[in-house]
Amino acid sequence: MIGVAIGTMALIIVMSVFNGLEDVLRSVYQTFDPELNILPATGKSFEVSPQFIRKIEAIEGVQSTAQVIEDNALVAYRGQQVVVRLKGIEKSYLSMNKLDTFLLAGKSKLSDTNKECAILGAGVAHELGILLDNDRYEMEIIYPGNVRPGASLNARALQKVSVKPSAIFSVEAAYDESLVLTSLKAAKKVLRYGKRRTSVEVYLENGYSISEIKSKLRTLLGAEFKVSDSDEQHASLLKAIKIEKLF
Repeated sequence: MIGVAIGTMALIIVMSVFNGLEDVLRSVYQTFDPELNILPATGKSFEVSPQFIRKIEAIEGVQSTAQVIEDNALVAYRGQQVVVRLKGIEKSYLSMNKLDTFLLAGKSKLSDTNKECAILGAGVAHELGILLDNDRYEMEIIYPGNVRPGASLNARALQKVSVKPSAIFSVEAAYDESLVLTSLKAAKKVLRYGKRRTSVEVYLENGYSISEIKSKLRTLLGAEFKVSDSDEQHASLLKAIKIEKLF
């Protein structure tokens, strides 16, 4: 009886963890992610113009937008290298996002005395051995240029830009171990995106329905774009958790 009781107690505890994990992750993601995210229906980027942004911000309930350039890149610092998910953001991203609540060290800023800055996940900062208080070392972002299939990769084919580490954050393992935030200017320069963006994040005013504004955006933008809420941005992970809860 004691053995059965201990086994049953352990099973209930494990199952209760899965039961609450979905709510915990959802609360973290909703704090860090935008209410709505605009993505291309096909491909990984699309051209953004001032008129495009004005049309979105003209919808009642939309407080602001933040243009994003996101891609994989190599980061080098003091002889260490790591492949990261580079995310170039506007200043409006920092003002609307609650990133400050997740900071472990430093200040969340994208530029400092004519130098572009970077905000790193805790895992990336650990891998690189980041020293925020040491201005001698800069972080270099490296991205391969347009290389023909079969051609050898040389130094001239690499795009590089130097940035200054300004802060370290910790949100969740998926972000901490791969994400590096930098200015839209720095990301545009090293990734050579020009007027193209990978997404436009949309932040809403309090009291407005996310589903209603999502419907309006889909009608406005048409089939060329996808408009995703926070749950849809992490659909695969939340689906896996629901399957675990079912079992």
